[in-house]
Amino acid sequence: MQQDGKDYLRELREDHARFSRVLSMIGRDARRLVDEPDTVLPLFAEAVDYVVSFQNVYHHPREEVMFARIAEKSETLAAAASSLSREHHATARVGEDLLSLLGNGSHAQSDRPNREQLARSLEKFARSMRGHIAQEEEILYSQAWAELTPQDWDALAGSAAAADPLDGSDGGRYPLLARYVAEGQTRSNVDMDGGALGQIVESGLKRASALVDQVGSINRTLKRQSTEACELSLKSIRAMPVIPILQPQTSFEVSTKSAQEFGRAYVRWLREWSEIYRSPDAR
Repeated sequence: MQQDGKDYLRELREDHARFSRVLSMIGRDARRLVDEPDTVLPLFAEAVDYVVSFQNVYHHPREEVMFARIAEKSETLAAAASSLSREHHATARVGEDLLSLLGNGSHAQSDRPNREQLARSLEKFARSMRGHIAQEEEILYSQAWAELTPQDWDALAGSAAAADPLDGSDGGRYPLLARYVAEGQTRSNVDMDGGALGQIVESGLKRASALVDQVGSINRTLKRQSTEACELSLKSIRAMPVIPILQPQTSFEVSTKSAQEFGRAYVRWLREWSEIYRSPDAR
């Protein structure tokens, strides 16, 4: 059913919104681990555990079944679906390693070089995860509505979304992270000065971050669309008879099918660019 599809995508995107906010905090404040380990180490441990555990147990499995159906419908998207699925397993391993390091608090606090290395690893993890989420949104989420049928969405609807563990009044196993999210903080435990200068600096940082994200989206979209156009062209060439004029009917059918595929891709590409430049963060 159509509504099932809308709900399914909405729930996945709501997960992404929560993960992205937590990842932004990790990436932004990771360097504080070097000089303020007692302040931020417990929060980072909760944040990484939340992203890794919730994604692996609830979010990724729901993505995987949708990705599999998209791959069945589109040859050009099958490779992307497979690549993103492999990244799920890779990021899970990295996350588990980070959890082990964060859990060894006394070791991290007693050795500054180790804290510096851990901070860099946290920054890399947050950057990688945000890039992964952006690719999922741009490559597969944006195509799901066009590629999947009402019957597909009806089948997917049997996979119910899980409750967010941060929704509890005390945050359950994530009390520090729940408080951070509830308070809408822009910095863990130590907020920016609330005066005019602090607001100006914070606003400027947000605009700069949004611009960087938009440029990254533009570059990824250009690269992916160019690759997809080449793949469609090669597919058409391979299907065409060696001497087209000797097999006019086959040549016509191949040309027609190729034109239809390019037409659908072109409409999708236009929609992707529209979404990039329509994003509130891009303004």
